[in-house]
Amino acid sequence: MRHLRSLPGIISSSIVGLLVGHQLAYAFVFRDPRVLAHALADTGHTWLALLPILGGLALAISLVQTINTRDDSSSFRHRAAALIVVQLVAYVAIEIVERLAHGALPSDLFAEIASRQGALLFFVGLLMQVATALGVVLLSRGIASAARYLLRAARLAVCQRVERLLPASDPRRSVRALLLQPVRGPPLLA
Repeated sequence: MRHLRSLPGIISSSIVGLLVGHQLAYAFVFRDPRVLAHALADTGHTWLALLPILGGLALAISLVQTINTRDDSSSFRHRAAALIVVQLVAYVAIEIVERLAHGALPSDLFAEIASRQGALLFFVGLLMQVATALGVVLLSRGIASAARYLLRAARLAVCQRVERLLPASDPRRSVRALLLQPVRGPPLLA
């Protein structure tokens, strides 16, 4: 059940990594902006214009999910492995679908991969997917850690402020007592 709760975070994180890795692979192989634009148009990558929208939405979901997860080394390894697998499979699938949707035949796909530039693009794309998956996991781990630190600091600041407002003889003046004090509901009307 715990793995199902982390599924939205893994999917959204993999979308972020997939989009960034996809763009980086093409930018790395086609360094000239004009050639890059032509290669993207030729291979059916017009959907990458949605990168800011899809990436922003996926990043927001990923951040919310990351902040709400616990942080330990086993979850880091599992999350990294899951992202790498999802991104590699998605990258290969997207590359195939892009070309087929753009009018390429299956024989064209094999010819492109057999070409020097096609093989380089495919290999760099796979490497970028692994790199971005690891980067997303490390970044999300750092963001989650920072968010938890900020939440603890804010809670402590509120407690200290409340302590200053309470009289010195009030037992709730202790931060610990304040944090452990049960929350009461509104009075019942008789």
